[in-house]
Amino acid sequence: MPLPRPLTILATAAVLALPASAALPPPYQRLAEFRAVISHPEIASALGADLITRIEYVREDLYRVSGTRCRLDLAIVTTPGSPGLVGPRQFEVRATDRSCS
Repeated sequence: MPLPRPLTILATAAVLALPASAALPPPYQRLAEFRAVISHPEIASALGADLITRIEYVREDLYRVSGTRCRLDLAIVTTPGSPGLVGPRQFEVRATDRSCS
């Protein structure tokens, strides 16, 4: 049974008035995080001449970049966006832990 025209317009307006979320699908979010991690400037200073041998996803919002002697943990930290702004998650990468053997 079709809805009467005014009711259809009202239902459409109600749906459009709901807050929107435009987060990236998980594979694309992970790719955005990975790109930010591998381009982080602290990797070069933390590992020095040590070659990168592994980049791993440790858990949500934490990556580990390992060399032959050192490793560096990098955290994904959400940055506040503008109120009412929709779109992909805004974040920055912060070095959290470095250790060398």
